[in-house]
Amino acid sequence: MTVSPAPATDKTTHITAFDTVRGLAALSVVFSHYIGAYGWPTESQIMKRVWTYSPLHIFWDGFAAVSLFYVLSGLVLSNKYFRQTKHPELSQYPLSHFLISRVFRIWPPYLVIFLLSYALRRWADLYEGAMIPPVNSWLFSTWNSSIPLVKLAREGFLLQLGDYSLVPQGWTLPIELAISFLVPVGILLASRHTGWLAFFTLLLIGPLGATYFVFHFAAGILLAKYYADIRTWLESRRGWKLVVLLLGLFLYTFRYTLPVYFSWKLPTSIPWLVTGAGAALVLMVVIASERVRTFLSLSWLRFVGKVSFSIYLIHFLVLILLTPRLFQLIEAPQSALALTWWLGAAFTVLMTIGLAALSYRFVEVPSMTLGKSLPRRFADWKMRRVQAQPVSGK
Repeated sequence: MTVSPAPATDKTTHITAFDTVRGLAALSVVFSHYIGAYGWPTESQIMKRVWTYSPLHIFWDGFAAVSLFYVLSGLVLSNKYFRQTKHPELSQYPLSHFLISRVFRIWPPYLVIFLLSYALRRWADLYEGAMIPPVNSWLFSTWNSSIPLVKLAREGFLLQLGDYSLVPQGWTLPIELAISFLVPVGILLASRHTGWLAFFTLLLIGPLGATYFVFHFAAGILLAKYYADIRTWLESRRGWKLVVLLLGLFLYTFRYTLPVYFSWKLPTSIPWLVTGAGAALVLMVVIASERVRTFLSLSWLRFVGKVSFSIYLIHFLVLILLTPRLFQLIEAPQSALALTWWLGAAFTVLMTIGLAALSYRFVEVPSMTLGKSLPRRFADWKMRRVQAQPVSGK
């Protein structure tokens, strides 16, 4: 039995599911940094290897989560243009509205956390004493090191390419912002022919030397273009859905499996491209599975998805300022390592989500609202100026 393409009224549900996926990926980044900072609650090397060098790494694979973020961005930003047809008419594409809204979606919330981090770095005391679980010195390294003023300014304006100091996870945002500006071009190319999008993607990441993350956005655009086809073909084929899911999960965690087992020396781009392909396959299952979409639409998961960007921005502050204080207050013995570790993990996640909810309400929402209203205000201002000009007589 085939399934007809989703009606237009179904769009909001699917966007919610995609946002929830982004929220779960953001939580995997939180766990990635938590484990990087506080290690594992066990001395068993076997257990550590099982959780690290297998597809189980998905629960704390911050690198793969970045790939998923980028594929999702390409999908979500282009999805509405392909819902009715694979060849949308883009002559009236609101380019200026799109560019302004993207800037205000990303930069002001980041800037608030950047300035807060700067203030806390200067005036808050970092607790680096002995604690159980022991903390990795990596956690405090970027805040303890001297940051040149020029680098600080470049980080604040998202002009820094490479490592970030005050908000270490911020390195992904200039890439997100820059490539998302190319999404309208990608939609135009894909609407003409998939081959054009593939050609220019290869041209950008090949001879022109652009970042390989362009591939992730292109994959997301293609998921949007073939959204209905994916649902029609895959939704009723449970066996194929399982194959796509397992292959997607394997590729998504590729960085910690085959290259480790066989000691492969791969270019940096290869693991990122493979995880991007894995993220696209996982999203195909989300598109094609009603049960998965229903699960991802649970209210508490929707909430995590809604505040996912703030989770991504805030969690490092929790890890570096609040979680160590918790361990300091507990003063647990070594024998209570496992219990304290899990308590710290729960505390970190809950505090991050709570602070992210405040950030979403008082920073993200106003920023998004302003970004959407500015083009309209500018158009109204121009109209008033035109109307105020005196009409010259003949």
